[in-house]
Amino acid sequence: MDVNDPKFAEYQARFETLAGMAEKVPGPAPAIASARYFLCLYGDNGLPPDEEFAMLATLDNFVGNGLKRVDMSTGYWEDVILFVPA
Repeated sequence: MDVNDPKFAEYQARFETLAGMAEKVPGPAPAIASARYFLCLYGDNGLPPDEEFAMLATLDNFVGNGLKRVDMSTGYWEDVILFVPA
């Protein structure tokens, strides 16, 4: 979601809540390439905002049952990715 979107603060809060409940895995995580679902906090998910919120709701169904997170960090970019492996 675009960080300038009026709903970004709500999206970020919901995303970070889920990220706190997800199993953290070390990066890089090749399982993301074939993941059943995945969503980035800051990256371009290619979805309109309403679909990103719907994806958060879908990911919420996997808390304690497969939801993973990986923290990506480079010298100039950081992101958190939530995903459910295939």
